Amino acid sequence: EKFSGIYHDIMAEHVKCPWDGDRFELALAACVAEHPALRTGFRLEGSRPLQHVYACIELPLEVEDLRNRSQEEQERRVAQWIEARKRHVFDWERGPLFQVNIFRRTDETFEFVLSFHHAVLDGWSRAAFTVLLYSRYERLLRGGNLEPVQTDWTYRKFIAQEQQMLESQGAKSYFAFLLEDAPIQQLPHRQSSDESSQGHSVVGPFRALSGRLIDLAQHMGVPVQAVLLTAHFAVLSAVSGQARVVSCVTHNVRPETAGAERSLGMFLNSLPMSVHLGAETWRGLIQKVALLMAEGMEYRGYPLSKIQHDLGWMFSEVLFNYTHFHIFSDIAESAGQSTAVLGGTGFEQTNFDLLVDVSRGLNDSSMVLSLEYNPRTLDGKFIEQVG
Repeated sequence: EKFSGIYHDIMAEHVKCPWDGDRFELALAACVAEHPALRTGFRLEGSRPLQHVYACIELPLEVEDLRNRSQEEQERRVAQWIEARKRHVFDWERGPLFQVNIFRRTDETFEFVLSFHHAVLDGWSRAAFTVLLYSRYERLLRGGNLEPVQTDWTYRKFIAQEQQMLESQGAKSYFAFLLEDAPIQQLPHRQSSDESSQGHSVVGPFRALSGRLIDLAQHMGVPVQAVLLTAHFAVLSAVSGQARVVSCVTHNVRPETAGAERSLGMFLNSLPMSVHLGAETWRGLIQKVALLMAEGMEYRGYPLSKIQHDLGWMFSEVLFNYTHFHIFSDIAESAGQSTAVLGGTGFEQTNFDLLVDVSRGLNDSSMVLSLEYNPRTLDGKFIEQVG
């Protein structure tokens, strides 16, 4: 099967920090030993798919020295590598399903590139992994020693939690009722297109509204996500001409146990939400959406794949994702991290026709709205209008 790049994420950071290959390997090996997700493969054949965790793996680390090249040549080489890496085909059974590549830029800086399949790391886990790796590396650079590693079995608890939820008749009935008569199509799909790369659009004016939206949520006593989702649903209603709208929404379903925020794995679930937009005021609609979010919390661990099976519907048209890695900075501070990130780029691709992504800054009230879309089904000019 031709690899399409879907859910293959690549994150690059230009880091100001001395390079010591031996110490970096020790830091990476400690992370791999602690987190089973980094030693994972999947057996997809048989009566049911199984995740296989290996006791040990060869470290997926490659280093390339670019110090003798100009800055322009360095950036071109890294960009070329990333473009080629997008077509990498993972060995699902043997793994590993991630790789770290280091491109040395100067004696004091290097490019850190993490490429991985989304099946083993979600966005929060990627951030936590980077912080833990950097903090361990810095401790070794300062002449310190690493503490003995204890395996983190949080993901095993998550799997047990999901297996239990699969049997929930309450969840099955809830989504069947919620999605009854929900519209199957809301976006104007184009007939055909030869474009293959994922489209990307950042909605610049949105940043200026960030603080006011957060203040509104605080004043009303609702989550910021409720305010954002309300606008999202209103836009879907406007472009579709339908009062009833539906969108998948990303949920965090990590086990609520001590230290779970530092665990690595894929702890996300995308669940369809449907709402009818009537004659409510904006505040009334926000309260309606906030109530819907609260009602669905009990079933947020019910897998999307099970809903698809139950209802015979893919729900792959629209996904809304809100991220606020508010504990990311706390983890970094507690770990004593001082590594400076000079810049970064990223690549990720989903199987949804449209991904509406809102990310909130770590230390301020700014938010960034970006639209990722499939150009084979959606027109770029339409996406600009949506923004």
